[in-house]
Amino acid sequence: MKISEQQRQHLIRSRKDADMTFCELNQITGLKPSELSMIESGHMDCDQEAYKLICDALGVEAIESSQKNVTNVPTSKEHSPHVSGEAICLSCKHEWVAVVPVGTTWLKCPNCGLLKGTGKYPVVPEMHWLCTCGTPIFYITQKGAICPMCGTIQAW
Repeated sequence: MKISEQQRQHLIRSRKDADMTFCELNQITGLKPSELSMIESGHMDCDQEAYKLICDALGVEAIESSQKNVTNVPTSKEHSPHVSGEAICLSCKHEWVAVVPVGTTWLKCPNCGLLKGTGKYPVVPEMHWLCTCGTPIFYITQKGAICPMCGTIQAW
């Protein structure tokens, strides 16, 4: 069984926190640096066994995959399907649990009040861009894709 997006993001954060390179992980796990890079970028599947091996090498506990809960309620003007899950503010980094209507793009941060909140573990396609700072979220403009976290422009 392959790892979830939540578990993949856990690997990315844990490796950053441990300040460990792919080469250093290779020496401990035996996985090639190119494989580790492709697992982090989402370009290669990773099974649960390899995930736990990498977590052990990083000195962190493996997490269980949790699915977001979508609840269908009677359709009326006051009710619509909602999604719940962990959220994070891209501005102040505050984290909270949010319940919002399906299709909500940005969340108002309860800490700073800015409309820069997003799902912590968003649904992403198998192949996607990541900024050098690690975020997969971009503003798309005529000049290129702009990262809302660090301002880097990925030119076309």
